[in-house]
This record gives sequence, structure tokens and C-alpha cells, in this order.
Amino acid sequence: KLGVIQAQIQLTTKTNAGVDAIFANLPLLRDKLILLLSSMTEEQVKNVPERDKMRLAAVAEMRKLLKEQGAAEDALEGLLFTGFMFQ
Repeated sequence: KLGVIQAQIQLTTKTNAGVDAIFANLPLLRDKLILLLSSMTEEQVKNVPERDKMRLAAVAEMRKLLKEQGAAEDALEGLLFTGFMFQ
């Protein structure tokens, strides 16, 4: 069964350099998040603890990506789902 995920996401940082790094790499970060979300099963999407595991994995992957692009280790503090819908 195919489904559609609609998510509203906020990325958090504590530094101006982090804001700059996130905005400079937004297309790469979006791509990474889309790949992670699309790899989830329907059961994982509907299960809040599983979604939280994915959120933590997404933060780790995005930090790795930002570091590869030359950003500081603390460029990305976290990721918040401010809206999440699966149909």
C-alpha cells in the first residue's frame, strides 16, 4: 500500500554559523530527509516511538552531511516535527 507523508519540520541551532550552514545546504538536507522518510514502513510512520528513532537518525545523518560540507559539529542542534500526517 502506498502512502503519502506530509511533514512540517523545524531545524534548530544555537549559532549564526549554524543558521548559515543549514540554509546553504538546505537542498541536500531536504534530500536526506526525504530519503529517510521514504524508507520507513507504514507501521514505523504510525508508531510515535519509531518516528522518534527516525528523527534521531535524521539528526545524525544531517550532522554528518553538514560536517562533510565543512560546517562545525554543532551546526545542527536538532529536528522537530511541528506537523506530521500520513495518508
